Amino acid sequence: MSFNFTFQSDLNPVTIYSAVVSTAVALWQVYVRFTDGPRLRVKVRGNQILAGGGHIDPKTYISVSAANVGNRATTIEVVGVYTYSNWWKRFRRKHDSLAYIVNISGPPGHSIPHLLEPGRTFMGLAIQTEDMAKLSRDKLTYFTISHSMAKRDRLVRLRPIEDEKKPED
Repeated sequence: MSFNFTFQSDLNPVTIYSAVVSTAVALWQVYVRFTDGPRLRVKVRGNQILAGGGHIDPKTYISVSAANVGNRATTIEVVGVYTYSNWWKRFRRKHDSLAYIVNISGPPGHSIPHLLEPGRTFMGLAIQTEDMAKLSRDKLTYFTISHSMAKRDRLVRLRPIEDEKKPED
């Protein structure tokens, strides 16, 4: 029994076209697979004040906002704070302390748990204490928003909060 193989020397344009299209479709499916679901863009800012209606709140807040830029809804379950003493512990995810923010305030309807639809934003406010400002200066401080579709916590760094400069008389 013998097998004979023959190769055509000229290229068929239809074959080339179908190979290009099938490769493009395969790459598109890989892209869709990795971008499907909720994706949160999280921002954390210190030294925030509330003003409105002719009133300025004397307290200072840390704001945590998350925008769902994905294509599916998710439920925000926990807002927390991790601290690390150095970058090596942060890299290994070995935190020094962990705190969950239970009473996070914000605009009406932004309590936890919160259903976050695609294209919507969640915002929470935590009162900024002197202890939190000192912690942000002394250690690496990260806020996290855990949601129902997350495999891991999403950590966002709180930059060191500087003391407010008091105007001198």
